[in-house]
Amino acid sequence: MLPSNVWKIAGDDQDGPNVVVLGGTHGDEITGLELVRRLLRKLGVLNKAAGAYERCGVLGNLFLGFGNIDAILRGTRAACAGERRPQLNRV
Repeated sequence: MLPSNVWKIAGDDQDGPNVVVLGGTHGDEITGLELVRRLLRKLGVLNKAAGAYERCGVLGNLFLGFGNIDAILRGTRAACAGERRPQLNRV
C-alpha cells in the first residue's frame, strides 16, 4: 500500500528501473514541488487520488510524491518552527 502522498506509475515492462522523484523535502523549496506537479499533470494523474496507475510506454516504475506535507502546507523549511527534530533530508 502506498502512502497518501505518493503516486506510482507502473510501466508495462516491470523489468525496468524504479525511479523516485520526491518534491517537498523542505516545504519552502518550491522547485521540487512544481516538478512533481508537472510530471503528475503530464502523466494525467494530477487530479486523481494518490495510488498506483498503469501507463503504457513506461519502462519499470516511476514513483512521484510530496515529502513533508506539514511543511509544504505551512510554506516553511520544517514541519514546526523551532522544532529540534532533524529535518526530513537528515532522517
